[in-house]
Amino acid sequence: MEDLKSDYTKVMKDAIVTMSSIVFIINIFISKDYIAILMNSFTYITSQGLTFYSLNPHSVNGKLRRKIITYAAIWFLPVIVLLLIITSKIELSNFVVCITMWVLKSVLSLLSLFIIFASFADNTDTVTDKEIKLKSEIKKNLQQEYDNQQEESIYGPRNRRASNNRKTREFIESGKKKKGED
Repeated sequence: MEDLKSDYTKVMKDAIVTMSSIVFIINIFISKDYIAILMNSFTYITSQGLTFYSLNPHSVNGKLRRKIITYAAIWFLPVIVLLLIITSKIELSNFVVCITMWVLKSVLSLLSLFIIFASFADNTDTVTDKEIKLKSEIKKNLQQEYDNQQEESIYGPRNRRASNNRKTREFIESGKKKKGED
């Protein structure tokens, strides 16, 4: 039941991240208002940064993806806040706003596409607590089995000699009993 729950959670995370990323990309390209794009970007980057910050990938690539997304969120949020402050206090020319909007739209779109990729790639890298326990249990059992095999190989000749000595002793004693009965 726990496996189904973790698989369901992974699938739902992928679906939610994909839907929110696609809607975000559509919104930033449809929107004509600079402030609306900045506000939408702020909420999207915050939520995705927190989502990937809470993941616990166990591979080098997963950790790298997590690091890229969280650092991107950390660096984009102050930039967005500064742009919000600047646009509310200073009247910018249409040319500057247009250039800034297209740069922001393209960078955020690429980040959104990378987030979708990272979400699906993290399914192979993210390990649940149950999977971690199962892997450690399997590793412990394999190590114990290996140790037992090593012990048998070390003490095998001694145990065989002891077994042969016991059988010989039993054979001799059974022969003495037969002679005593005759």
